[in-house]
Amino acid sequence: MNVSSLSELCDQLEELAQSAKFLARPKGSDPSAEAVLDVEVVTAQQRLDAIFSDMQHRAQRSVEAFDYGMHGPETRGQSSAQPPALARGVHYRVIYDPSVFKRESLREAMLTSVRQGEEARVSTIVPTRILIRDREEFLIFSRAPARSGFLAVRIQASWFAEFLTGTFETIWRSALPLTTERLDDRRLLTEEEVDILRLLSAGLTDESVARSLGVSVRTVQRKVQIIQRNFGASSRFQLGAMSGLQVT
Repeated sequence: MNVSSLSELCDQLEELAQSAKFLARPKGSDPSAEAVLDVEVVTAQQRLDAIFSDMQHRAQRSVEAFDYGMHGPETRGQSSAQPPALARGVHYRVIYDPSVFKRESLREAMLTSVRQGEEARVSTIVPTRILIRDREEFLIFSRAPARSGFLAVRIQASWFAEFLTGTFETIWRSALPLTTERLDDRRLLTEEEVDILRLLSAGLTDESVARSLGVSVRTVQRKVQIIQRNFGASSRFQLGAMSGLQVT
């Protein structure tokens, strides 16, 4: 699966989240009737917070997640449900969008989680914010709640499990790994490096990135080399393959 098809898949996930509410059993329907999917459309923040915590409390084997950086201003650090889940042996793997590095509270939450045992990687092709419990239950956040009319959709279905976990594994394999050594050295992406990575992922040349940021081409190239070194990429091509960049 290439970058183009993954981008299309990101759009399909958003469309799925927007249409999933129509698959839920309507209120007042026959309770003995089998639903097309086990679906809950979440419209209240308090309910969303409860589901997000409950899924982690009920996790027995694994939690995978895409973190698109879509957190409200009220976000204050790591989820309280994660430390006890890690302590009982639940395996956490999270793919972060580079935008997470731009907010101090999110960055510190990520650092805390990794030091407690979470495996973390960074990719520019994170589709949206998604939580996956034991590869059987999913919480998909809407990227545009004002337009969709809901905050998230919780789904449990075996066919969807295979589809979404496969997507996660594809992106995980190409994402940039974050090690505890790198985090301890504070060699994280700066805000400018995040912007460079984002612009390059959109297919811009070094010259176009330099113009967009008001810096020299040499500065852009030097920053790319720093990102390569910090994430263990031996070449710009490898960096592109690891992060989903459209390398030219």
